[in-house]
Amino acid sequence: INTLPGDGGHLIGRDTELAALTAPSAPGAVWVTTVHGPAGVGKSALVVRAARELSGHYPDGCLFVDLRGHSTQRRQAPEQALQRLLRSLGAAKGELPSDLEELTAAWRAATSALRLLLVLDDALDADQVRPLLPAGAGSRVLVAGRRRLAELDAERRVELEPLDRAQAVALLTHLIGEQRAAEESAAAERLARLCDGLPLALRIAGSRLQNRTAWSVEYLVGRMAGDERLLGELSVGDRSVEAAFRLSYDQLGPEQQRGFRALGLAPTVEFDVRTAAVMLGSPPYDSEDLLESLVDASLVQQPRPGRYRLHDLVRVHARRVARTAPDEAAGVRTRALRLHLAAARRASDWGAAGFPSGPSDADEAHSDTPFEDREAHGDAPFDGREARGDAPFDGREAHGDTPFDGCFDDWREAESWLDSFGGELPDVVGHAVAFGEYGLACWIAEAYTDYFVRQGRYHESQTALELALPHAGRSGDPRMPLALRACLGYTAIHQRHYTEARALCAEALELARRLGFPGEEARALTGLGATALSVGEGARALVHVTEAAALCRVRQDHWLGSMALLIQGLSHQFEGRGEAALTSFAEARRRAEADGRPRMLGRILSSSADIHLRHGRYAEAARLLTEAVHLVEQGGEVFLGARSLTRLGTAVHGQGDPDAAILLHQQALLQLQLLSPLTEPSYAWLEMDIRTRLGGAFMATGRIAEARRQYDGVVRARG
Repeated sequence: INTLPGDGGHLIGRDTELAALTAPSAPGAVWVTTVHGPAGVGKSALVVRAARELSGHYPDGCLFVDLRGHSTQRRQAPEQALQRLLRSLGAAKGELPSDLEELTAAWRAATSALRLLLVLDDALDADQVRPLLPAGAGSRVLVAGRRRLAELDAERRVELEPLDRAQAVALLTHLIGEQRAAEESAAAERLARLCDGLPLALRIAGSRLQNRTAWSVEYLVGRMAGDERLLGELSVGDRSVEAAFRLSYDQLGPEQQRGFRALGLAPTVEFDVRTAAVMLGSPPYDSEDLLESLVDASLVQQPRPGRYRLHDLVRVHARRVARTAPDEAAGVRTRALRLHLAAARRASDWGAAGFPSGPSDADEAHSDTPFEDREAHGDAPFDGREARGDAPFDGREAHGDTPFDGCFDDWREAESWLDSFGGELPDVVGHAVAFGEYGLACWIAEAYTDYFVRQGRYHESQTALELALPHAGRSGDPRMPLALRACLGYTAIHQRHYTEARALCAEALELARRLGFPGEEARALTGLGATALSVGEGARALVHVTEAAALCRVRQDHWLGSMALLIQGLSHQFEGRGEAALTSFAEARRRAEADGRPRMLGRILSSSADIHLRHGRYAEAARLLTEAVHLVEQGGEVFLGARSLTRLGTAVHGQGDPDAAILLHQQALLQLQLLSPLTEPSYAWLEMDIRTRLGGAFMATGRIAEARRQYDGVVRARG
């Protein structure tokens, strides 16, 4: 007896899974293997292929049952399946019982002496499967379904993932022909990427091209551009990717459906439990349970513990479904974006005075007031709260007055959370723009700036800001057009794009003075001062930053004030006024200590130490640099850490210990290598500086050959 369906045809990229399904089973037991994965991933084709390869080992029968767990047809109940199976075996004549227990007993009796291969396709849950398990020792059961069926005892579980890029292109090539695929190889790659490795999507796309020989691959790719048209094009006859997803969605409970709709609106591809909890407005443990249930339903993927994502096509479907509840979707999307804003502001060193406008508590209640312009109205950031350490959301974060304020215990946790998104953060700004959340797009881009710049991620900072700036006029916040220009200028300074930086900061300064934003005026002046110093205009730099420091004293803006004073000190140093520089650094240090963030304080101490090194005061320089290295390690600023370490090596060398100096210079070189010379404009300069100092230490210990290698490295870095 063999009721297996015909082989589904060409199977690509499933060798490992097929080997697991066809591996020898233990004798004397009923061997159950489950295969789970999302709709359209090829589960049925795989289990049928495995069953056909195994069929020769099961002479008593190879049986197939479509349980229709996710089907437009009526789901097959266990009673119906058992009646069909019993009749297939010829084990029952005439009328069969309708009671499940009686049918199960009859099935077990009929199969107790048989060695069967049973394929159960499209299973919904364990209750649908258990009564169908045969009783004969040595029988094997292959169960395919979208859910994981964790409640079902199984000897082996196989998770079927979408095909990788090469496998997807290979399947598409098989469908449309090697010549056609080769002639449009780039378009074939794009089509495979749009189908995101889902065999059903690839087969539908291939079928459309087979039936429309006048279409080029590029033409079909063009028809699939944008979420609106993507799923619509992946339909042919009675096969549809979206219909397959809809059937999975329809099987979910109400809370799971709500969660699925919400997750489609996540601003990043990957997300965590914290993001889901904020979007859903539920406790983290409830949100994690919901996420895991959607993983079990193969609608959500879990690439690693604690991280989740939706398959690209599934995410498109989730967003389409979310449109059926527009008010719900708007709230979910806004909460996700405000979480990123809260994290970026908490992680930033800029403090409350750096963000004098932003979403108000009333926004969450859909107030007509789009933002709080505290600077323009003379409210909060100047009332002394910054001195008490209350931070980004004008003190609300410290007191937990909004649903986002308690999400991060401190700046370290917020920074770590942002780190977990890798290179996806600029996409958050793009997501906000795409959905018309212009105020949040601008506030988030501004808040990301300090986080990106201090990590040397200048291109990401620039990308986020350039995504937001064209929409600053629609943000509802008059501060944004100038603030984003100042942030772009700040980023350009670190990229060594000084002409661009000066133009942006000058434009921001003119707007700030005309519109009456003293905080932005101070920021633009500080940027102009930093630019002037960078191009060797120490006197001009002093004019700008002295004015900026005065504005910051009035505003009690400790971070920007300490930055202005740091640049003031560096400008004095550039002009040869060492004692004046130390005076500026001392005031900058007082400001930085009031702010309480280690990075700025580390910069100031390292800069102060340079003057002591220059005057041969090695003990004082070593003391300051030891403290600076410790502070920079806390803040995680790699470039400044390497710079401080090599200067500490010079101070130790000056105190008469070149061997200890060598170790410090080598440590600095190792730390520098954590950065990329492609993305850090000052990489070559610092490498030359470290190697020059290291070469000098080797010379002092008589290790001439090693010193020569370092000097050769200086020449290579220069060239």
